[in-house]
Amino acid sequence: MNAQYFGQKKMNFFKTLTFLVLVMAACNTNDDALIQRKVAEKVAEFEKETAESCKNELFATIDKMVDSILLTEATGSLSDSLARLKPGKPGQPADIPAIDSAAVQPIFKGALPASSTRRR
Repeated sequence: MNAQYFGQKKMNFFKTLTFLVLVMAACNTNDDALIQRKVAEKVAEFEKETAESCKNELFATIDKMVDSILLTEATGSLSDSLARLKPGKPGQPADIPAIDSAAVQPIFKGALPASSTRRR
């Protein structure tokens, strides 16, 4: 876009300049030196404006590139940090099976009568 814009601006300038030169030449005056000086001033002014705008555009592009490089380096160094690497949450442990799965029975069978174990 910018290259086309400057190309169009340059063409418009040279068309205007050519028109002015032809009009001045048609008048048949002896102001050739004045015309040449004015044309040179206009050309110098145009070149200065073009160089300034190109320089500003170049600085803007370079500024964006430098910013993106600095941002990439900063985020890269942060992602390498061990502080951000946390271990995962452990899973649920497996159920521990019972050691003895047999039914509970009295240790001494018939040692004490069932009625004597009661308190009165």
